[in-house]
Amino acid sequence: MKRIATVLAALLLGACGQVDFGERALFSYWGKMDQQCYVPGLYFYNPIYTNMDTVSVQVEKLTLVKLEAVTFDLQSIHTDITVNYSLDPKECHKLIENVGFEFVKKLMIPGIEEELKAATAHFRVEKVIQDRASLRDEIVKKLRARFDTYDIKIDAISLTNFGFSAEYAAEVERKQVAEQSVQRKEYVRQQAEKEAGAVIAKAQGDAKATVLEAEANAAARRLKGDAEAYANEVVKKSLTGDLIRYEAIKTWNGKLPVFTGGGAVPFINMDTLIKEEGKK
Repeated sequence: MKRIATVLAALLLGACGQVDFGERALFSYWGKMDQQCYVPGLYFYNPIYTNMDTVSVQVEKLTLVKLEAVTFDLQSIHTDITVNYSLDPKECHKLIENVGFEFVKKLMIPGIEEELKAATAHFRVEKVIQDRASLRDEIVKKLRARFDTYDIKIDAISLTNFGFSAEYAAEVERKQVAEQSVQRKEYVRQQAEKEAGAVIAKAQGDAKATVLEAEANAAARRLKGDAEAYANEVVKKSLTGDLIRYEAIKTWNGKLPVFTGGGAVPFINMDTLIKEEGKK
């Protein structure tokens, strides 16, 4: 009897539930959802005909690993995708009423897989590798359009750990080896051009130096010749008859030259000198 009395007292007093920050409370009466999301707080309700549940309206993270897809050029790929989402804090009761609390499993996971495959089919495999941001933006746009009707907000997604088929990976490796070979050959060609350019530059420099040296020597010879010619001209103008005779007298030792077969021949004709002096 005491146990029955305790149960009846609890039913009369009712039940209470705590709703924390970042949550909303959902109430249903006789199995029918109340069309309202209740804000954080303490709630009292009658557990006989009322049911209380809570859902998170904070940003949640959903990560799916190695989702498979096919590119536009029919290359198989797989990737990890992380989706950040949140429920509308004012309309979350509709999602639970129409889909249920297992909305992630029933709604989001299949939708994410489908939209990933749909978006990837528009990209060639090279584009997936080189422009992952464009693929990500395409998927975000599709997911937002898909889940907006369920009052699920898609904040952002990330694509990581891309993988490819063994055949494509082998083809990429062969292509990389070929590109590296081409790059090595190009490097060798550029080095050869640099070395040839250095040799040509040195030869041109040597030739220019030789020309400059020859021009300098020629100019020096011309200057020397001009100087000698000028000196000769000055000497020529300064050689008068008096100067020549004066110089001859200064250097004469007083002896007349002697020639075989004749007497002494006077080096200076004194009579002539006397006559010329008398004329002066």
